[in-house]
Amino acid sequence: MLTKKQKQVLDYVTKYISKRDYAPTLEEIADHLGVSAISTVHGHLSKLKELGYLDRPENQPRSINVIGHETMIKIPLAGVISAGAGIEALEMPESIAIPKSKFPSLSDIFALKVSGDSMKDENINDGDVVILKKQKIAENGQKVVALLNDGVATLKKFYRERGYIRLQPANKDMDPIIVKSGWEVAIQGVVMDVIHSEMKKTATFEPIPLKSVKASQSPTKANQKNSYYTPQELAATLRIKPPTIYRYIKTGKIKAYKIGKEFRIDNKEFHSFLKKVKTI
Repeated sequence: MLTKKQKQVLDYVTKYISKRDYAPTLEEIADHLGVSAISTVHGHLSKLKELGYLDRPENQPRSINVIGHETMIKIPLAGVISAGAGIEALEMPESIAIPKSKFPSLSDIFALKVSGDSMKDENINDGDVVILKKQKIAENGQKVVALLNDGVATLKKFYRERGYIRLQPANKDMDPIIVKSGWEVAIQGVVMDVIHSEMKKTATFEPIPLKSVKASQSPTKANQKNSYYTPQELAATLRIKPPTIYRYIKTGKIKAYKIGKEFRIDNKEFHSFLKKVKTI
């Protein structure tokens, strides 16, 4: 998923084009972001192009195009969730932009900023934002925000065991929280999605020919945990540009289905494509 700044740029460009039928200048985007360095705008646009959200021909003014236009909506950032403390309210109210197609009902959706690394092995890191659905019950293995009877709120994986509840961190250096019978655990919400912080270092890939990718090449560790993949994730695994994956989807070389306006590739098709990639 995009970072907050990347979403801000994409949302601004999308609305600008929808209203005027042409793209904003780099200076206009910089002014919207409140930055003076055009290089910052270049960086955001390059990343959005790399991920397949934008098309931007070289040396052509106002030539940015949005690929697969996605309507974004804003939800409030309710506070900060940290280990061993309650949910800390923000001094200055903030909001988070999310795809409308993913969350058709906003009445029970809220966001919290993560402080700490107790869930780092689930790729939820310090500074990330989790999108949650308000609900009081959870199934085993779901990531939840739970409030303990001493007022402590925590982000952990939920497991109901025989005679107790286990709140499991995704960090091998941390012990689980065991809540015995008679103690209270109030589920505040279940994690639906994660917006990763821009402070996190992200890998960059140079495109290479498809035929040079080994058929046995495996997806990243993070991808192995998913039941479906985005075209951007498949492109990153193969070290090619996302538009190439979209072209394969349109021509039927990759089977994909749509959720709203977004393509999804299931686990079986993902690995099947990796095996036959040499023949493409």
